[in-house]
Amino acid sequence: MKLLLVALTPTALGLLAVLAAVGLLPFMTGLPHPQPLQRKSGVPGSPNVVVARNAAGRWFADGVAVDDQTLERRLSARGDSLTVRFLPSDRLSTAEVSTSLAWLRRRTKGSLQLELMGG
Repeated sequence: MKLLLVALTPTALGLLAVLAAVGLLPFMTGLPHPQPLQRKSGVPGSPNVVVARNAAGRWFADGVAVDDQTLERRLSARGDSLTVRFLPSDRLSTAEVSTSLAWLRRRTKGSLQLELMGG
């Protein structure tokens, strides 16, 4: 047992030294820490509403399920300072996304942004 411990000690110390060196690498290179990317709205200072549509065709505004008429009233009441961020389901076809964008464009006076989920 003692022989095995003596044989593994240099290996364990070497592994520990390599791990420490790799862990200190960002500090030694002086690279800045990564910062999250800030999303910009269409018009500075404008209120945003996130509108999503699922594969069943159901609308969601800021995470709450709404019907077409309620969404239309909500968008038209906010005026031209509103920025709408449209987040379609990845299960919608291109034609369905295009139709949804056209529907939103007709009912939105402000900026309309398409945001796609992706990896």
